[in-house]
Amino acid sequence: MDFVDGIRFDRLPPKLPSKEVTNSIEKALQILHDADFVFGDLRPLNVVVLRDATGTPTKAQLVNFEWCGKHQEGRYPLRMSRSFEWVPGMNWGGIMDKEHDSEMKKKLFSI
Repeated sequence: MDFVDGIRFDRLPPKLPSKEVTNSIEKALQILHDADFVFGDLRPLNVVVLRDATGTPTKAQLVNFEWCGKHQEGRYPLRMSRSFEWVPGMNWGGIMDKEHDSEMKKKLFSI
């Protein structure tokens, strides 16, 4: 396990994230989806934003791959947080789908 020195996505200043940050999240998801994997838990606490020496956000990294599974084969955990509003189709023990990541990304970018 590696230490990632950054800030949680939801702790960024209250403005839209930079294009570099959103692009790096999209690229990470694309790599997973191209390999037929679903990240599964794209909540702000699982996205760490890296900054340069001046503190400017430069890119993001996905962390906590415990839920990652194969598209249309993997299943979500039998227990998922009730305090978080999951996108439609994400259910306890439900089948994982790439579309869930895409919808969660939209939700993430609207914070």
